Amino acid sequence: MSRALTIAALAFTLLACSAGKDTTEPPTELVRIDPVLRIDTVWRASVGDAGEELRLAIAPGSDGSAVYASNLDGEVQSVALDTGRRNWRTDVETQVVAGPAVGDGLVVVSDGEGHVTALSSDAGVVRWRADVAGEVLAAPAIGRSRVVVRTTDGRVIGLDALSGAQVWRIDRDSPPISLRGSGAPVVAGDRVLIGSDTGKVFAVRLDDGHLLWDTPITEPSGATIIQRMVDIDGRPVVAGSEVFAVSYQGRAAMLGLESGQVFWATEANSYRTPAVDVQSLFISSSDGVVQRMDRRSGTPRWEQTALRARTLTSPALHGSSVVVGDFDGYLHWLSSEDGSIQARVHAGGGQVLDPMLVIGDLLICQTRDGKLSAFRINGG
Repeated sequence: MSRALTIAALAFTLLACSAGKDTTEPPTELVRIDPVLRIDTVWRASVGDAGEELRLAIAPGSDGSAVYASNLDGEVQSVALDTGRRNWRTDVETQVVAGPAVGDGLVVVSDGEGHVTALSSDAGVVRWRADVAGEVLAAPAIGRSRVVVRTTDGRVIGLDALSGAQVWRIDRDSPPISLRGSGAPVVAGDRVLIGSDTGKVFAVRLDDGHLLWDTPITEPSGATIIQRMVDIDGRPVVAGSEVFAVSYQGRAAMLGLESGQVFWATEANSYRTPAVDVQSLFISSSDGVVQRMDRRSGTPRWEQTALRARTLTSPALHGSSVVVGDFDGYLHWLSSEDGSIQARVHAGGGQVLDPMLVIGDLLICQTRDGKLSAFRINGG
């Protein structure tokens, strides 16, 4: 772990303790619910342990016909989307801490030492390996013959998707400390969007890395370096010509994709990726409160507080519900209309990894103990 991240971890420990007494908010105990939705388990597969290390970016990916998953020991697997049966399994011979990302016929993972490995999506054959000389704790982004990688020291690197050769690189300032992890890049047409550890969203041209715009959605404030942390660790979400992003201890905002102009911004606190539908923005706050905001204005619509301090995943839109996973392997279906809890399923042991996938009518998640599962709303 780098010096900056070590300092951050120590600072959080100090903040959580007072005169030797742990003041961290305990996870809210789950209470019995009367489900109003029936959730069917379509299939389950075992893909190997994702480890207990803090804020790794291991989570499933998909190309719409198969689901790809990895584990900390370096195994990458493909399973059939409809049945969960294994198509192939490959050992990349290094620990995996981020990915897999999927696109352009590739499945891409990275380790904590800066090694990026690309496999063929059809057979799991290693196509290339690249060394980006920096810790990668975010899944890459793939599109238009580029694989874009973000390192924890602020660099964004564009690799050629055929060979893994570096095509471009940009260097960004990093704050003295930040949250463990970093925001994954997102490809949107001919550009790639990245949220930074300084509370900014920026866009670069996918082909050559040319900076197109750079917009702060929040400014650091507070008396201490901990209070001034404003990382954007969730992916920016592109919906048509609009971009939505949320920062830790900062704000949620809607920006224009072409210009980066901020159309609205409102107070928010999250290190997860928001979810967006035609009317609303959904956020899993850092304290475990799930929020719905109006997409056009950021006006609050509801809050669900029954899952406080349960280390929630990013929200996923499944049917007419919003789903979040927690630290203990539970999935919670909430009504998108009013936030009421509709159903609950135990998916596996340990944290539900972030993000989950929704493909058609299937919600797919992976837990730390290696359970990969697909769920469907019965009658949904």
